[in-house]
Amino acid sequence: ADRWLVNYNLGTTYLNTGDLQNAEKYLSRAGQKMPFLLEAKMTEPQAVLAGCQVSYNRALVMVKTHTEPETKDSLVQAAQMLVYCNPEALKTRQKYWKTEGQTPANSQVSSNLKRVAKDTDVLLTQIKKQGGSGFKIPAASWLEDFGS
Repeated sequence: ADRWLVNYNLGTTYLNTGDLQNAEKYLSRAGQKMPFLLEAKMTEPQAVLAGCQVSYNRALVMVKTHTEPETKDSLVQAAQMLVYCNPEALKTRQKYWKTEGQTPANSQVSSNLKRVAKDTDVLLTQIKKQGGSGFKIPAASWLEDFGS
C-alpha cells in the first residue's frame, strides 16, 4: 500500500478514537504531498478526493485542538486546507477533469467528493464562528487562475 494511505488510515483511526496528538502526527505525514496534489492534479478526481479527505481530517484535528481564542493561526491554517475542497473548488475542478466515461468507480468518486465538499462547508462555517468577528476565510489561490 502507499505510505500516505497507511498514514491516512492510522491518523483517521486516531481521530475517531479521540487521540488528537497521534491523529495530527499521522495525518500530517499523509498530507505532506497533498498541497501539490490539490493544486497540480486538478484533472484527476481520485487524487483530489484523497487530498481532500486528508485535508478535511487534518483541519478537523486543528479545530478540535484549538482552545485559545486569541491564537487563530491553527484556524487560518485549517481554513486554508479546506478552501481547496469546498463546493466552489469542486465545481471549478470538474471543468478540467478527464474521465473515461461514466463508470461505477467514477460515480463513487464523484459521490464521495460531493460529501467531502459538503462536510468541508460545514467545517468552514464552524471555523468562521470559532474565529470570531472579523475572521476571514482565505481564498484558494488557484481558483483565479482557472477563471472561476
